[in-house]
Amino acid sequence: MSDRNGRMARRDFTYRSRTGGYVYPVAFAVLVSSSSQIREHLLVAIAAALALCLLTAARLALINKMLLRPLEIEEREVDLLKSTLVLSGLTWGLVAAWVLRYETTMTSALVLVACAAVTTGAFTTMAPAGPRLYFAYCIAINTPLVGVLISSPRQADRGAGLMVFCLCLLALWYSVQQSRDYIKKLEDEERLSLIMESAQTGVMDWYPLEGRLHVDHLFWCSLGYPPQESTPGRFIALIHPEDAPTVKQRIIEVLKEDAVLTEVETRLRAAGGAFHDFRFRGRAVARNEENKAVRVWATFQDITERKSAERELERWAARALEVAKIETLGVLAGGVAHDFNNKLAAMVVQTEFAMFELEETESKARPLLEDCRRIALEASRLCDQLLAYAGKSELKQRKVDLNQFILQAEPNLQKIPGTTKITFDLNPEPVLVRVDQAQLLRVLVSLVANAKEASEGIELDIVVATWIDEASNTCGFSITDFGPGIAPEHLSKIFDPFYTTKFTGRGLGLATSLGIVRAHGGTIEVESKPNRGTLFEVALPALARADRPVLVVEDEAGLRQKYRQALEDRGLSVIEAATGEEALERIDEFQDSLSLIILDLVIPGPQGAQVLGLIRETYQSLPVIVASGYQAEAFPELPPCQAYLLKPFDRKQLVQAVDEVCKAS
Repeated sequence: MSDRNGRMARRDFTYRSRTGGYVYPVAFAVLVSSSSQIREHLLVAIAAALALCLLTAARLALINKMLLRPLEIEEREVDLLKSTLVLSGLTWGLVAAWVLRYETTMTSALVLVACAAVTTGAFTTMAPAGPRLYFAYCIAINTPLVGVLISSPRQADRGAGLMVFCLCLLALWYSVQQSRDYIKKLEDEERLSLIMESAQTGVMDWYPLEGRLHVDHLFWCSLGYPPQESTPGRFIALIHPEDAPTVKQRIIEVLKEDAVLTEVETRLRAAGGAFHDFRFRGRAVARNEENKAVRVWATFQDITERKSAERELERWAARALEVAKIETLGVLAGGVAHDFNNKLAAMVVQTEFAMFELEETESKARPLLEDCRRIALEASRLCDQLLAYAGKSELKQRKVDLNQFILQAEPNLQKIPGTTKITFDLNPEPVLVRVDQAQLLRVLVSLVANAKEASEGIELDIVVATWIDEASNTCGFSITDFGPGIAPEHLSKIFDPFYTTKFTGRGLGLATSLGIVRAHGGTIEVESKPNRGTLFEVALPALARADRPVLVVEDEAGLRQKYRQALEDRGLSVIEAATGEEALERIDEFQDSLSLIILDLVIPGPQGAQVLGLIRETYQSLPVIVASGYQAEAFPELPPCQAYLLKPFDRKQLVQAVDEVCKAS
């Protein structure tokens, strides 16, 4: 028997034993009232009654103690209860044998009937404990009885004793069957319970006319409450107020209609105050003559995680749709802006030619041509915004610390019209990114301008903060205002080009900002709550903040400078060496702190191949990238290296090789 079934059997055995304790005093009182022999031997009767009452009291006290914690009934307590039962049976058997020895036929028959009733009545009580207990109990009760009957000189008594013996054998056989049936029932229930638990499904049994409700422990455990008595009122109190009308309607459907499986999803309040999603399926399984439901059976599941996953999936689907829409608009806007810019450029050139022809005349057309040229240039700047939104603008990227970038941009931010105050919450560590500063400044100014406009003239703080997320290898900045927030109906459209809620403006500010950030491989996230404010968060790929420097060994100063610039733009610190001696000195100086060596093979002093050999003797795991103008075949005995770059190579090849080697190491 499994541990779970063992606990169930001990609990059932304890519950069933509670009512059987009163049998012996009641049966003895009946015998006393019908037996003159017992009344004549008053001392024996008192002793027997006292023994039976003490055993009954001890038995009930033990059972009540055990039932205070029915889920933690110990085996030793059950063994003590079994001993009490056997001892009670033996006491009763001795009393019955004493009565049979001296009483009349009528009283003897009554004793035999009482013993048979007590013996057979113990079937159900002792089935959870197994056949051994019933065997001991049956022997304890009936052995004195059978002994008295068989030793009697009367033939009828000996026949009755044989009959009692045969009935005992039959009772023992039947008790074995009862125990087996009980164990089989427990195993079936365990299988069903395991199926329900694996499916995270619980059961609810409701008797509407009686006001009784049974909900299994899974319900309370899911909500974080201790197991407790279930009542309809307690269950209804947990329902979310918004869901209560729907649940009420479903309950009415179940009570009114026959054989209709009704399903409802609702939110129930958990112990911590949060709400869990539940799904209930049920129907009325019994009705009375008036067709009123007297019993309703239902199953339930805690679907909080599933609903959360569905909402997350819907959010990501909406986001993917938004990204696809933005990409489509970007392609369209980029194509239109590119072609339109060409037309505008031709218009500007033609206008300038016309102005040149009229330069020495006093024609009234010249001011008109100047206005035409100015308007064309303004339209061209609008096209530049569209190209930025489409991510088609040319980026001049370099390594930037966002902390320093924002501090340098502070004067521009303070000049933006508005009554709000700007405060800064900058990360204590450098926030390194590779961006086009001019383009990123447009993004920062646009977001701060939107935040100032959102304040609607109220003096509220705008917080500009920088952050680093090492887990996702991203960093960025955020702009938080504490204004009225963005209305839900506008929130999904704020990045659409030409969508604006302002009286003036073209609605390209946020759209252009999104295009610029996406061109840098980043994202813009927005969170807004009515009357709570808005948060715009710009996330960009973070540059590696390398504490371990790269050693560049190259005798050409111009090449060393190019290597340094390319590596520092990737967030790496650089140490230089022009000769073999300097390279070995730097390696001895920094030892295990070096992350990588870029080594030219033809250098003054010890050649690069010799330096590489010395590195492999002492620092076998230190990554080395060899850079040479000779093919690798020219150095047949070259020690192993992580990469070989053949000169001339461009910046992209160098950075790619460094990234691959650093990733592999």
